[in-house]
Amino acid sequence: MNRKLKLVLALTQDAASRFSAILRDYSKFFDKSQGAFLGYKNTYMPQDAAVDDPSKRGYSKVVTTVDEKIDYLIRATSDYIQNVLTKERTNGSGFAKADLIVNGENWGEFYSNELLALKSILEKSELSQMIQTIPVRTETDIWEPSTSAEYVGREIYQKPLVTQEIKTTVKTQYILSDPNLDKLKPGSDYKPQITTKDDVLKLGVQTRQEFSGQWTHSQRAAALDRLTTLKTAVSIALEKANDVDAVESPIDSNKIFGFIFQK
Repeated sequence: MNRKLKLVLALTQDAASRFSAILRDYSKFFDKSQGAFLGYKNTYMPQDAAVDDPSKRGYSKVVTTVDEKIDYLIRATSDYIQNVLTKERTNGSGFAKADLIVNGENWGEFYSNELLALKSILEKSELSQMIQTIPVRTETDIWEPSTSAEYVGREIYQKPLVTQEIKTTVKTQYILSDPNLDKLKPGSDYKPQITTKDDVLKLGVQTRQEFSGQWTHSQRAAALDRLTTLKTAVSIALEKANDVDAVESPIDSNKIFGFIFQK
C-alpha cells in the first residue's frame, strides 16, 4: 500500500535525534557494559571425606552478544532510515541520479538527494564511534564456538575447560626415632624429640570455563572498513548524479527580501 508523503514527513520529523541517541547509547553500552558480553561456569566436586566449599562454584550467563545488539539496532533504526530515504526519493526531481556501486555490486539507481541523505547517515560521528567501541575477545586466548546447551543458536564462544585439583596441607606431629633409646637406664629423664611433617590432602576437583559474546578484532576492523567502503561508494555515486546541468531557481534574493522589506 502506497503511503502519503505527509505521513513520511511526520515520521521523520523527530526521528533524526532519536537515531543519534540510539547510536550514542550503543557506544556507551559497548564501552561501559563489557561484562554483559562475558560469562563463566565454575563447578566443584569435593572428596567423600572433605568438607564442601560452595564458594568454589559459580555461574554467570552471557547476557547478550554483539550480533544480538547489532540485530536489534537494525530493527530499531529500520523505519527511520527507510522514511528518510523515501522522503528524499519522493522529493527528487528524477533528473539528477546515478547507480550506487558497492564493491562491484549495483545497489540500484538513486536520486542525488537520496544519496545526500544516505551520506549524512553514514558520516554521523556516532555511527563510527559505536563501531569502534564494539567489545572484542582477547587475542591471546583460544576461543571456540560454544557447545554449552544454554547458548544454542547464539554467537557465543568459549575457552577450553580448565580442571584443577583443590588441595590443602595438613601438619602432623610425630616422634623422631632415637637409636640410643635402648641404651637408656631405667628412670632416666628422657624426653623424645617431636617434629611435624606436611601431608598434602586432596579436597576436591574444580572446573572453570569462560564464555564470550564479543567480536574478534578483525570483525570490528572489517566493519569499519566496510563503512568506509560504503561512504566512498555513495560519494562517487553522488558526484556522478550531480554531473548534470543545474536547473536555475526562479526565486532570488531580490524577490525574497524585496517582498519582506517592501516599502
